[in-house]
Amino acid sequence: MINDSSTNSTYRDLYYVQTANIDLSLYYWDAIGTSSYYFSGSYDGGGYEISGLYTQAGSTGDYSNQGLFGCIEGQSETNMAIIKNVGIIDSNIQGSYNVGGVVGEARYSTITNSYNTGTVYGRGSCVGGVVGYADDLTVTNCYNTGSVSSVSGDAGAVGGVVGYADDLTVTNCYNT
Repeated sequence: MINDSSTNSTYRDLYYVQTANIDLSLYYWDAIGTSSYYFSGSYDGGGYEISGLYTQAGSTGDYSNQGLFGCIEGQSETNMAIIKNVGIIDSNIQGSYNVGGVVGEARYSTITNSYNTGTVYGRGSCVGGVVGYADDLTVTNCYNTGSVSSVSGDAGAVGGVVGYADDLTVTNCYNT
């Protein structure tokens, strides 16, 4: 986990680089960052892929903010959290609200050159192939070719690349 609950740190201004493909198929995944301890640094997937990412929605409890990253949040429009060059494949990401293949919830952030080809399933709204919920987000050169769905009656915010957005800029992205 990229937070330290003893100091309430969100690891601001730290930079992480993925240096190889990662297979998570033998593990249940706990998303990086929560609404209380969000990720606000920079993550560069290096063009490598992460496969076998599996989160479990469950029938009870709050399973919001699911994806590789659960919740990312920059400090302002000039100090954004950055996710780039991330590939999610052969994965099954489940949650309640704010569920995305790469990021569940993003605020004051940029996501670039990233994609999802796995399954993304939500029990509620704000479900997207790359990002579930976006507020003040820029998404560039991203795509989704995986299945995206929700079973909730209020599933009005479900989308191929982004499920729900407020103040969103999308450039050169697609969904199939």
